[in-house]
Amino acid sequence: MKEVTVPEKCTGCGACYNICPSAAIEMKENNEGFLFPVINQEKCTDCGLCAKTCFVSKPKNFPSETPDKVYALSASDEIREKSSSGGIFTLIAEYIISSGGYVCGAAFSDDFLKVEHILINKMEDLHRLQTSKYVQSNTGNIYKKIKELLQNDFPVFFTGTPCQVEGLNRYLNKKYDNLFTADILCHGVPSSKVWAKYLEEISRGKRISSVNFRDKTNGWKSPLLLTIQYEDGTCLSEHSKENLYYKSFLQNINLRQSCASCEFTNLKRAADITLGDFWKIDRYNKKFNDKKGVSLVLVNSSKGQSLLQNIKSKLKACNEVPVKYAIRGNSVLVKPHKLNKNRDTFFIQAGNKTVCEAILNSLDDKYDGVIANLWDCNYNYGAILTAYALQQFFKDKNLDFRILNCNPKKNSKKYRHSFVKKFADKNLILTNYIKNPKALQELNYSAETFVVGSDQVFKDHCMKKYFNQFLLPYTDFSKKRIAFSASFGKENFDADDKDKYVISKYLKRFDGISVRETSGVELCKREFGVRAEHILDPVFLTKRENFLKFVDKNNTKYQDKIVCMFLDSSEKIKNSVKKLSQDLSAEVVNITGKNLPVEEFLTAIYSSKYFVTDSFHGTCFGILFHKNFVTLRNEDRGNARFDSLIQTFGLKDCFVTSPENITPPVFNQSIDWNSIENIISKEKEKANLWVENILNNPHPYGVIENEFDIQKYAKYKLFKNTWAFFSITKNNVRTTIQILGIKFKIKRK
Repeated sequence: MKEVTVPEKCTGCGACYNICPSAAIEMKENNEGFLFPVINQEKCTDCGLCAKTCFVSKPKNFPSETPDKVYALSASDEIREKSSSGGIFTLIAEYIISSGGYVCGAAFSDDFLKVEHILINKMEDLHRLQTSKYVQSNTGNIYKKIKELLQNDFPVFFTGTPCQVEGLNRYLNKKYDNLFTADILCHGVPSSKVWAKYLEEISRGKRISSVNFRDKTNGWKSPLLLTIQYEDGTCLSEHSKENLYYKSFLQNINLRQSCASCEFTNLKRAADITLGDFWKIDRYNKKFNDKKGVSLVLVNSSKGQSLLQNIKSKLKACNEVPVKYAIRGNSVLVKPHKLNKNRDTFFIQAGNKTVCEAILNSLDDKYDGVIANLWDCNYNYGAILTAYALQQFFKDKNLDFRILNCNPKKNSKKYRHSFVKKFADKNLILTNYIKNPKALQELNYSAETFVVGSDQVFKDHCMKKYFNQFLLPYTDFSKKRIAFSASFGKENFDADDKDKYVISKYLKRFDGISVRETSGVELCKREFGVRAEHILDPVFLTKRENFLKFVDKNNTKYQDKIVCMFLDSSEKIKNSVKKLSQDLSAEVVNITGKNLPVEEFLTAIYSSKYFVTDSFHGTCFGILFHKNFVTLRNEDRGNARFDSLIQTFGLKDCFVTSPENITPPVFNQSIDWNSIENIISKEKEKANLWVENILNNPHPYGVIENEFDIQKYAKYKLFKNTWAFFSITKNNVRTTIQILGIKFKIKRK
């Protein structure tokens, strides 16, 4: 799908929507409740006006110089009583209307569930534009209406966020002497969907008569006061330190993603004047603050200066102040606010919980579940992408699962510069860094469900090295435990009987176990006495679009080429690939060991004409992207996973046992991709039913009797360099066995 701009940077200003001559662009809410432009390909004429108008990643229309002084201004007490701060907007609006002009600003809809930009030209309507609305406003087709007024010589005063002002400027693409603009010092814009849902939750069917985010009943000060009046005469009135919606706004939980990279958070402004609260004005002069509101005003152009001159006679106070004092109370003059670390998880939770619950959970760092896997293995595409896929699988269900962040090498130089970290920083939602047993145990407070998987988390050496992570010994009995598409990597499990006995005790605590390879089902039963289900790797179970968004379709580096990726290369393999290149008359691009960014790794497979690999996940993406591929079975790394893919998809001819078999005839076979897609669809349905059955059914444990033999294993060194907790009940006394390396302690609770 063609996009106007990068979604992560889109501000939703609406300039592209207004400029489109064929009405091919529609502003649609995403799942978070923010408006984004969507192009109707049938109507689009490829005129390019939308891209030309969009200001993202293009030079902004900023003045060349920054001010060294700002203004602290106050209107009359009567005006300030109805205004958020010093009432300067009202004075300018009155001046424009009295001059026969129009004022454009943000107003609540009749039911107060949404905010939209409207035009007024009557004094009696001015109250609709007064006071702050901490919700993103929909500009609709307001830019078109403003252009018509300007062309008919009406003065227009437009107010909005800096990106909305810049959107108007780009849409008009021309200077109008009768246009005056003001931008606000913007904290960031919250979701209108979240606001509407919150309002409905707290109102419980009562009709609203007014909403005031900046009620000055107790004066102009922090904390701010939100007052919601109802038609039945009741009201809700809460300070910003008490009100949940206010908390989510001020702690940057419900803001638009692009706000974190806002390019308007500086002293070079898009509008003629800038308006805000002059917080901390007392630090310059206490006499300037009479507790009724002081406006911070930046004059950015000659038209801004003329506006100030025209209202000066009606000001109660007008003082010049050094700009550094403005910055002290308004940090957005120099940098944007950082999004809350729980911002993404808040929007996930808001999809299946109440907004109030989602806010509380975000503030308290609570989420639906934890996923433990090998995502942080250095230079491992499969590990990071299957972790991403599993998190997306739960996200598709509106469930907030975080990936366990427990890598002791996290701060190493090698890790800091790896593609794994770069991808994780952008695309994975992690728990706080877990650095000791206590922090691991505290996850019981944050989550109700713990998932292990996917990838080779059940491989024998991983079970020993990461015992404390992958067998979930730290989890309380009341928690749900799931092994999701976990892999043993091979058909057998190399461990002695004592190891297997202890592992089996932990596996029997799981509510559900699924394995990635069909051979793992029998292995679980034979070695550990537990029942397991076969579930495909998560890369097949989430939406394909979750991977396609990383693919650069304009990258021609790999098109019409043979792309090779071998975990274990050899001279025989190199010679076979070289001959293949000659036979197919296609250039070879070897991405083995190149440490490409994850996005380029996916692009290489997607864009290739032929794909040759010995990688399991490389094969998975070859199937997902419908590529002409050949996989060399890798005996040393385990063939069970390849056998499982063959059994599931019936692609036996795409797998070869020796480099000599990598020949053109293997690529000439016809693959029925419709049949493959039907198989994937059925496997998705199977996985969804399996996990939903576990999540929705009551937890079977509670307090249980466990058969762990304390006397027999009290002196047993479980695994070297591990720490774990195992809760049992014996003689009605709750006991925790704690294993720390070679130390063994019994603590009574």
